[in-house]
Formats: sequence, C-alpha cells, structure tokens
Amino acid sequence: MAGGRVVTVVAKLCAKSCAAPGRILRKPREARRGEGPHGFPAPAPGAGGQRVAQSPARPPAANAMGQWASSRLLCCPDGYNGRPVQSPENPVEKIKGALVVGALRLVAALPWSAVQRLGALIGWLQWKLPNRAREVVRINQAKCFPELSAAEREALLRRTLRDIGKTFTESACAWIWPPHKSLQLVREVEGLEVLQAALASGKGVVGITSHLGNWEVLNHYYCDQCKPIIFYRPPKQKAVDELLQQQRVQMGNRVAPSTKEGILSVIKEVRRGGAVGIPADPEPSEGSGVFVPFFAVQALTSKFVPGMLAGHKAEGVFLHAIRLEDGSGFKVIIEAAPEDMYSSDPAVGVAAMSRVIEGYVRRWPSQYMWSMKRFKKRPQGEPRWY
Repeated sequence: MAGGRVVTVVAKLCAKSCAAPGRILRKPREARRGEGPHGFPAPAPGAGGQRVAQSPARPPAANAMGQWASSRLLCCPDGYNGRPVQSPENPVEKIKGALVVGALRLVAALPWSAVQRLGALIGWLQWKLPNRAREVVRINQAKCFPELSAAEREALLRRTLRDIGKTFTESACAWIWPPHKSLQLVREVEGLEVLQAALASGKGVVGITSHLGNWEVLNHYYCDQCKPIIFYRPPKQKAVDELLQQQRVQMGNRVAPSTKEGILSVIKEVRRGGAVGIPADPEPSEGSGVFVPFFAVQALTSKFVPGMLAGHKAEGVFLHAIRLEDGSGFKVIIEAAPEDMYSSDPAVGVAAMSRVIEGYVRRWPSQYMWSMKRFKKRPQGEPRWY
C-alpha cells in the first residue's frame, strides 16, 4: 500500500504539469475584479504577488520555460521574451520539483513498452485507490453518458484512468527526449493536406486542439510543420519549469501565456499571417465564454477561437494526436474547421467548435482528460457538480 501511495503521489505531481496545456490559470474570485475582455487580469504591479513585464526595453530577470497553456512567460511576436518577477521558491515546492524532474527522467529512460505499462499501472492505482481525480472523472462521465449503464460507466472509468496514466508517462518522454525521437512515435497522419493548404492561404492559421490523446506529442508535430506561438502554463516547481522551457521551444516555436498580454500576442500573430496553437476546451471566465451543448449538458466554452476566425479573418484547423490501440505510437488527425465556426455570431461559432470536439471525444472517450473540472461553472439556477 505504501508503494502504491508513492506512485499515486508522483502521478498527481506529474498530473499538475501534464494537464497544464489546456488549463487557464485563474485567480481567486475576489481578485478577478477589473479583468480584461477575455477574463484575464490586467497587469498591475504587486497584484497577486507578481508583476508582469511591461516594457521590452527593461526585461526582468529570466527564470522560466515554454509551451502550451500558460501563465508566467510571455513570448511576444517581435521575439522579446518578457518574464515576470517571481518571489523566492517555497522550499517544499523546490523539493517537489526535484522529485518530479527525477521521476520524469527515470520514466523517459524506460523502453517505450515499459512506459506504456507504467502508465497503465498508475491509472489502475488511480482507479483502485480513493482520490479526487477518480471522483471528478466519475461525475463528468455520469453526466455526459447518461445512456450508459452503471457497469458500462465503471468500465469506461477504468479505461479512462488507464489512459490518463499513459498520458502522464508518455508526456514525460516527450518532455525529456529530443523532439525528433517523439516525432518517430507519429505512425500515421490523416489530413496533412488540410494544414498545408491553410498555411499556404496567406492568412493566419489557428491550430485548435483539446485534451484528447497526447497533446505533448502533438505539440512537437505541429511545431515541425510550422513555427507557431502556442499557449503555455508553467508548473509551480521551478526545476520542472526550467526543464520544460528548454524542451518545449526546441522546434523554433514561440510560446505565450493565457494572460492579457499573451492573448494580445496571439491575436497579433494571427493578424500578420502567422500560426498559433490553442487548446479550446479549458473552461473560461463567465464573461469570456457562452454555454453551449457538450454531450448531454451545457458547458461554458471560450469565445476566443471563433472570435479570431469570424468573417474568415483566419483559417481554423483542428489537430489531435490519438493513441494507437497497440500502444506503438499515435495517429495525428487534422480537420478543417466547419463553416459555422466563421460565423459573426459568437454563439454559433462556439457551438460548432464544441460539436467538433465532442465528435472526437465520442470516438475515443477514454483518451479524454475527464479529470478536468470542465463543468465547474453551471448555468444560473443549476447546482454545482464538484
């Protein structure tokens, strides 16, 4: 039992980093007054104990990293990397960071088959032992798959936690290995011509993904095809932060946080014909999204991606890296955004985006990150789920 607890603790620590690509960092509710139009706080010296760099002429001391989901690193289109001033690292977080980095390196040193088996073991322990992630998955799937029997949902829960465990260990490899080694795991590609046509259109390209399959491997593939700006959220542990920063920009891409400055840098990049990568399924602030159907329920979904596409101002392309059944690697699937996503009506565009993501998740339901609190905010009058 003690060994199981150790593995579970490591899994939880890795989960905070692995699930980060799609999550938007939030402040406490009382600290979110005066937010910008997308729900991200306007920079203010001293706010929340941090200060975001304002002027490229006076960059603060560097200390961070880079990729797809966001918080304390700004990579502007002009190439300047503004980094925030952070308070000294908590000693406990420093120890956690060292443990996580050590665990990541150990996992990445294993043969690929062992990486898959270890991930499955972590998922099995998450299924057998009481933990918060298991209960979140159980709640989400019960609401989204009401047509399944209790036995069918339990079987889906078990497969989901197994695949989440694999995502953790696979991502450790993607973070530690050189990118070309991760790219070798992409065994099949469907729809590459869609991405190539979008890149050749002369317009900005918005690469849209979700927490399905493995987005870390997908990140390498997308950055191999173009040099996008992608959202990035560093973990709390500085050691992990520094490691991932080195790994996530090796392909020549840039990164941006899901802050007001990061949002603006992404918009500028798209307007000048560049490419960006955005996870579309994190729950936004209430002012930044609309409730649209996702499976059998209403889900608050961001208006940001459809807003950039409205009126065909840019080309939208969905990308996912799906785990192959035999565990040998991944299939990258690329699909053009449907016409409704270019609507000037935000509700129409967001609903169309949600339908596409739901379609993918229905095909591979166990590979979705159901441990996210995707439905934390509910329409007025509905009780909370978590």
